[in-house]
Amino acid sequence: MKSLIHGCCRVGRRAKGIAISRHLSLGWLIYAVFFWNSVSVAEDIAPSDKVKAAYLLHFSSYVSWPERELSSVNLCLVGDDPFGGYIDAMVKAKPLNRHGQKIVVHRLEASDSSVHCHILYAHFEGSIGQNTPIDPLQRETLYVGDDEDFLASRGMIRFFIRDKRVRLEVHLSRVRAAGMSVSSELLKISDIAKGGE
Repeated sequence: MKSLIHGCCRVGRRAKGIAISRHLSLGWLIYAVFFWNSVSVAEDIAPSDKVKAAYLLHFSSYVSWPERELSSVNLCLVGDDPFGGYIDAMVKAKPLNRHGQKIVVHRLEASDSSVHCHILYAHFEGSIGQNTPIDPLQRETLYVGDDEDFLASRGMIRFFIRDKRVRLEVHLSRVRAAGMSVSSELLKISDIAKGGE
């Protein structure tokens, strides 16, 4: 992996004012730039949601699961889907992560536990709680959300906006307790949640 880029990345007119942290690795940056400029869908997608979609896909490359011989990584979207066909177009254009694993997007109802989700993005009011049918204590699932109190209720990675940029907050100890590990590259662009070291 080449040296880290300094300076912020702003891609496309619609993404003006929204940028991933200047500390992104060069490979990740090139990937994001390519897709933001090339993926075209009918839906009107907010620039911040384009950034979140890129992050969600890249988590499959920068998070390790105990099952080392994974042939595919299931990315599950639960609740309201802010990405529409945009994230599907990204996966269609480049279906494999940097480890050669296929990324498969699933849209699930909250009551659907038929798919083992390696990454689960929950987008609805409130956080993953005791009444969520998809077991929040299931090991080897990375729970991602963007509600303010998401990390207070078993969440692992939270999206938030600071200085007009999408940022990450990681509850590292919870990720590790679930049997997963996060690469140092991802941690360099993340805030560590208080009490989640």
